[in-house]
Amino acid sequence: MDAELPHSMIGSYLNPPERMYLPSFSQTEASQNCHPGSSPKMFNSPNNQEKQLEYTKRMVLNVEREKNMILEQQAQLQREKEQDQMKLHAKLEKLDVLEKECLRLTTTQQTAEEKIKYLEEKLKEEEHQRRLFQDRACELQTGLEISKILMSTVSSSKLCNERKKLPKKTNCLKREPPQHTDCRFRGPASERERPPFRMTSSARAEPHSSGEPFSICDNLSELLRTMQDELDQMNMEHRELLRQIAQTGSHSDSEELEQELEHLARKMESKEDQISKLQKHQDRVRKLQEKVENSRINESSGIHGNPKRSKNLKTSPRKCLSETSAFQKDRSFQPVKVHSLPPRLRRDDVKWEQ
Repeated sequence: MDAELPHSMIGSYLNPPERMYLPSFSQTEASQNCHPGSSPKMFNSPNNQEKQLEYTKRMVLNVEREKNMILEQQAQLQREKEQDQMKLHAKLEKLDVLEKECLRLTTTQQTAEEKIKYLEEKLKEEEHQRRLFQDRACELQTGLEISKILMSTVSSSKLCNERKKLPKKTNCLKREPPQHTDCRFRGPASERERPPFRMTSSARAEPHSSGEPFSICDNLSELLRTMQDELDQMNMEHRELLRQIAQTGSHSDSEELEQELEHLARKMESKEDQISKLQKHQDRVRKLQEKVENSRINESSGIHGNPKRSKNLKTSPRKCLSETSAFQKDRSFQPVKVHSLPPRLRRDDVKWEQ
């Protein structure tokens, strides 16, 4: 029993001793006082206490070492946690910066899209205005060409009329006999000094000016008819070329005919554009002519005093045109009366205008 006691009390590091409660110093003294006969048996108890003390010291050291290791691990975990928190904070800051940058980029993208839309709309509007200007320029160009043609035709017609009028004047001067008239057939000095051709010019000025739009419309219609005839001729040539292409067997001839056909098609398209523009110009001239004729008829017939007649004239412009043409026919007889006056006057009193 005594040999097994130290082993059970001290034990080893791997096999700790059995748990046992050691009596305190007061208890040992009390036990010695009570049992005086047992003191020699406990002679080896200080050695056991020293061994137990060493064992407890080792246990304390081991516990302190484990405690220090645990504290170090906790400190390391704390440091890692702090580092993770710092990294997380840095990542959150970066995320905030990226969100702000994303918002800025989205706003800039929206503004850029709005600017692009505005510029596209402005570009479309400018393109529309440019097309309108081009159409207007083409209309003005066609109107200018038509006006040149009409001016040339009108000037040629005026020259022909003047050449026809000159022989009539010379014939009247040759047929005029030198007769003396009575005083009662003579007018006052102002009337005798007034040349008769001023009356003819004034009488003829209004019909000529009123008849000029009709001549312009006639010239426009003639020009339109000639252009349509040219277009019909081009259509006939187009059909003829198609027939020749269908009949030809050689590749080179067919290519040449196709080139001629394309050229003819382009000419036909341009001619159709010219015809359409000329028709539009003719419609504008007719409207302008109706307005001018209505204004002239209103001024000549005194419409301010007769409002009923003004309503009738506004509702029937063609009737006004027919009335003005009849009025012009009646006025055209005045130069005959004027030409019949010179034989009754003195030759010295007449002053012809050249």
